[in-house]
Amino acid sequence: MILGTGTLDQRLDHVYERPPGFAWWTIGAMLHGSVLTESRGRSTVTRARCLSIIRPRTPYRVCFGGEGQRWSETWVIFAPRPDWLPMLDWPEVLPGISTLAADQGPAAEAFALVAQTHQFAIGSLPERMRFAENTLERAILHAHLANPRAAHHDKHPAVRAAIEAIETRWQEALDVHALARIAGCSRSHFAHLFADQVGTTPKAYLEAHRIERAKHLLVATTLAVKEVAAAVGFPNPFHFSTRFRHHLGCSPLAYRRKPE
Repeated sequence: MILGTGTLDQRLDHVYERPPGFAWWTIGAMLHGSVLTESRGRSTVTRARCLSIIRPRTPYRVCFGGEGQRWSETWVIFAPRPDWLPMLDWPEVLPGISTLAADQGPAAEAFALVAQTHQFAIGSLPERMRFAENTLERAILHAHLANPRAAHHDKHPAVRAAIEAIETRWQEALDVHALARIAGCSRSHFAHLFADQVGTTPKAYLEAHRIERAKHLLVATTLAVKEVAAAVGFPNPFHFSTRFRHHLGCSPLAYRRKPE
């Protein structure tokens, strides 16, 4: 759930302080300049093209960091879904404050998506906050792919490439052949390598990810079951219902009425 968003060009003499009782998470994208952040007797400088995560109840003070002629940032205040929490464990620079450099790769995509989240939130589209929350989740997913603390960074590059595709392109017509091409391996070598490093087959991992996405859509939207199926990459709604029941022990409609 998004509580608020904002973007500002700050004066060089601007100072902001957050008290320790603030109960929400904040993700920020530093657009220009730099800021000095102080918290609990320690300090760090955050520069442009950097993402930051601030945990709840983290007191801090920010002011101009000495670089550039201005400093500007975009931020999103939110309450994460439980399944997001493992993806928010970024490298910590101060107690409760974590950062990721966002000048290339998935982190750069996450940086752009934070700005898009704000634009959706203040826009005029119907269901604008749903668009904003979807974009925020995509930002967190892309940041997770760049997070050096994430478990997938210990995996073979081919496996990491496949996991990135599954976690960001799950709605596409992906199968083991497509994932093997993305990974740059033969199908047989890819399937063996993936199962050895992940502990399950590429097909099972992809299906489990799609089912998790479907669970969210069933609870958070009023989409018909066939629309949910199509949205998560199941062209056949009957096959989707069968696989959903296999994973959850109930039909999609039953899950919508009484989610776990």
